[in-house]
Amino acid sequence: MAEPLRKDDSYTQPQPPAERRFNIHRYGDPNRGSRHWWFWILLAAVVIWFVVWGHGGHNAHPAATPVAVPQTPAAPAGPAMDVASMLSQPDNYTGKQVKLRDVLVQSTNGDASIFIGPSNTQQMLVLLKKGAVPDTLKGKARSIPEGGVVTITGTAVKPPSVRDLEHTGKISRKEAEQVSKQGIVIEADRADPQVM
Repeated sequence: MAEPLRKDDSYTQPQPPAERRFNIHRYGDPNRGSRHWWFWILLAAVVIWFVVWGHGGHNAHPAATPVAVPQTPAAPAGPAMDVASMLSQPDNYTGKQVKLRDVLVQSTNGDASIFIGPSNTQQMLVLLKKGAVPDTLKGKARSIPEGGVVTITGTAVKPPSVRDLEHTGKISRKEAEQVSKQGIVIEADRADPQVM
C-alpha cells in the first residue's frame, strides 16, 4: 500500500522581488486593479463644480466693465440745483452758495444783471457783482451774450426792494415786480460764459 502524501515543509511560497513587495500600488502594476476609482470620481466632481458654479455658474457675477458716465458736478449746497427748482422752492435755497452750470441766458442788462433759465417765462435774475465777469470779456459789448450759456457761482438771496432792483439790476419796474414776487435772486461772484 502506498504511503499517504506528507506535507513538505521545505517548500516555501515564492516572494516577489523587493521592489514589488513594498510598492504594490505603483502605476502600471498589473495586480493593482481598480482600488482607487473613488479618487478619480471625486476629482471629476471637483472639476465640474468649479467649472459650473465656481467660474460662471448660476450665482456668478459678471465681470464689471467700465462704463463712461457723464459727470455732473454736485452743487455746493445739498440738493440738485437748477433754475426751476430754485424758483419753485426759493426758501430752500435762500442764503446758500449756489453753482448753476451751463444755464441759458435769456437777456442781459449790461454788466449789472442777466436773466437765466429755460425760457423767458421761467427765468431768474442774477445780479452781477463787480468783477463777476472775467477780465477777458470786459469792455466788449454784451460780454455775456443773450442766448448763450453761462455758469453762475454765487449766493441765493431774497431780492431787494423793487426800487433797488430797478437801480442795481438796471431792469424795468415790471421786471422788478416780477422778480420780487419770485422771492429769490442770485448775487453772482462769478459768471463764466461758455466760449464757442
